[in-house]
Amino acid sequence: MPSVKLSAVYTYRREKNTQASMNPDNPYANVLSSAVDPGPDGFVGTGDDSTYGFYQRLSAANRTVITNDPRVLQSYKGLEITVTKRFSDRWQMLAGYTASKNRIENISVDVSPNFLINADGNITADAQVTGSSRCSGCGASNADRPNQLKLTGMYILPFHEVIVSGNFRSQQGPPVTRQISRALAIGGSQTINLEPLGASRIGTLTTIDLRVGKLFRINNRSLEASVDFDNLANADTVWGVRTLTPATTFTDPTTGTRATLQQFLSPTQILPPRTVVLRAALKF
Repeated sequence: MPSVKLSAVYTYRREKNTQASMNPDNPYANVLSSAVDPGPDGFVGTGDDSTYGFYQRLSAANRTVITNDPRVLQSYKGLEITVTKRFSDRWQMLAGYTASKNRIENISVDVSPNFLINADGNITADAQVTGSSRCSGCGASNADRPNQLKLTGMYILPFHEVIVSGNFRSQQGPPVTRQISRALAIGGSQTINLEPLGASRIGTLTTIDLRVGKLFRINNRSLEASVDFDNLANADTVWGVRTLTPATTFTDPTTGTRATLQQFLSPTQILPPRTVVLRAALKF
């Protein structure tokens, strides 16, 4: 097909010896202490309970030294396939599919040994890797999403030259890590990963947006009218969740009723509902 172009790009990127922080006083025990893990449901005494290990803090010494981690490796591997259909026969289209993997491994330096527990795995949407913010590549825009599909197109109907355009997007949800906040003997609490970094994943986010428009010509002027349907399918996909594992108390905003519920994977952000927007622009 002369009006269609197919392209493919493979990207491999790796970062080593990234900047890290350490505490040269090492004010922590060199053996693990154990505590109860309430499990994903957040309630102690249920069938998913377990134990986890952490390093108790023995001193308030809190010097920080900026250094490099000689072992850490942050890598990205991605294959992007793009199909472009230029405008002909009343329609055009741009479609893209990306298969990728974004990971961080072999982390060996941090201000606390607790931040090295289960620190390797899939890059998450959290801008921090465990307790440290040294991972410049981390964050919502760079979270590991193994599969992403995007499609946009436009068609001019033979009926009164009405223009119909739309966008379809489907992307695998970002990884998350089940965590617990552990109070230490000295220096407050620290957040500890209870599973490898990014071991859990939230659901796939799929959205469809549609626009229908028409251009009216009035003498030397033009009136452009359109109607936009955002989130056409009215999907209520969760795309942000809590990661701490202990159950917590939630309040129903409509009734004021309080209940203790599972916290891990409970939603913090949900896709907004369908919206319809009417637009009109007079050009002269």
